[in-house]
Amino acid sequence: TALADGRLTPAAALLAARAIGEAGDARSVPAAVRALEVTQGRVRDELTTAIMNVAVRSYFDGHHLRPSELGFAAIRADDRLGIVALLWLDGDDPRLRYAGAWLAGVRREPAAVDGLRRLLRAGLGLEFVALAADSLRRIGVHDGVAEVLIDGMQRDELYLPTALWRWSRE
Repeated sequence: TALADGRLTPAAALLAARAIGEAGDARSVPAAVRALEVTQGRVRDELTTAIMNVAVRSYFDGHHLRPSELGFAAIRADDRLGIVALLWLDGDDPRLRYAGAWLAGVRREPAAVDGLRRLLRAGLGLEFVALAADSLRRIGVHDGVAEVLIDGMQRDELYLPTALWRWSRE
C-alpha cells in the first residue's frame, strides 16, 4: 500500500515494483493495480511488467499437479478489478492485455467474454491464445474455443495442447 499511497521514494518504488514481479504472488495484485493508477514513468513501466509477470506465473502454476489459487479470493472480491480487466483487454499495452485476460479468468468475469474472444483471434502469440482459452473456460464459455486451439497446434506443441486438454475436461 505504500507504493499506491505514494509514500516511497522513486528508487524504493522501483525496487518494490520489481519485487512484486519477481515474487509473482497473486495476493499482490489488488494493491499493485491501485499503485499502477497513481504511478508514472519508469515505476509505472516496471509495475506493468510486474503485474504481467504475476499473471504469467499464476497461469503456469495452474498447470501443476497442485495448482494454487492463493490470492484469487481477494481478486474475486474486488469489483474494481473486473472493470480493470475489461479496460486492459482492449488496451494498447500487450502486458496489460495479458494481465486483463488473466484477471477476467480468475474473476470469472462474464462481461469479458467478447474481449477474450477478440484476444483469442488477435494473433498476438500462442501464449495469448492459451490464456484467452483458459479464461473463457473458467467463465464457462466453450463455443468456438476448440477450433482456435486445434488450428494453433500446427504452430505449438506446448501451450495449446495443454489448453485444449484443460478445456476438454470441463
